[in-house]
Amino acid sequence: MNISKAYWKYIAEVIERSYGAGPLKTWKQKEIESFLDDLEKKVREACKKNPSKAQLCNIERVKGVYQFHKWRTIDTGTFRRIFITEKTKYPKSATKHQFAIYLGYNSFEDLINQEEIRPESLGNDTIKPAASVTIFQKKNKQRRFQILLVLLLFTFTCALFIWRSNTLRSSANIKTLAEASNAKLQLNTQPPTKELIQAALLDFPFNRGGTVNDDEAKSILLWLGVPRIIRSYNAGAENFYTGRLNTGYELTIWVGTYGYIDRYGIRYTDENGMYSDSNNTYFEIRIP
Repeated sequence: MNISKAYWKYIAEVIERSYGAGPLKTWKQKEIESFLDDLEKKVREACKKNPSKAQLCNIERVKGVYQFHKWRTIDTGTFRRIFITEKTKYPKSATKHQFAIYLGYNSFEDLINQEEIRPESLGNDTIKPAASVTIFQKKNKQRRFQILLVLLLFTFTCALFIWRSNTLRSSANIKTLAEASNAKLQLNTQPPTKELIQAALLDFPFNRGGTVNDDEAKSILLWLGVPRIIRSYNAGAENFYTGRLNTGYELTIWVGTYGYIDRYGIRYTDENGMYSDSNNTYFEIRIP
């Protein structure tokens, strides 16, 4: 059995145990469609959170923005060829990555390394020797490297925490920092949302207990990833500033929106690059 067959055998066993619909070879159209709907939903969500996974799954990218709404997983015919008739010997790499990501791994290689999947016998149709050496025969070297990498990451994280703790409130923690950092990265690869913007501002150093001001409003836009201010209005009442993210979407922030001195109003363009007439793309942020 080559590595590909060993991999799909493992995938089938895990799905059968976790999905509870019996052996895959006995699945009918209804069971297959239900599973593929679940796979597509979970893989899409994982790819939205991690652009590297979106790249592995070959999700289309237009002007730097992944087209998650257009992406679809394999069809029922491919599923049957892999798990039921076993007529597909070499499914696409993106397909292998999809199933690994669905099960909670970072990639196909991550799964076979963590689960130590091995071919039961090697023939002429197994993986290329170079890949075999890289994945299987250097296990001890990989583990030493992984341990060293963990130590380096731990040291870096500790140093980062000590530095940030001097500027963040005492209740801030590593989880909050990671969430905010990840949200700012996503604002540079996908359309903005209220949730993403709020998450990106979790560690913003607001003038706590104070009032809104123009300098802080401009700092908020820069913090969110806007390279520069492209429009502004500062005639003394509800001043606003507008900037454009690297994805092309615009963000506008109002200083003292609707006369409030303790909050900012934020509006962003929709998927068509337009400002909505409704409040679907508008929300307010109060100074903590």
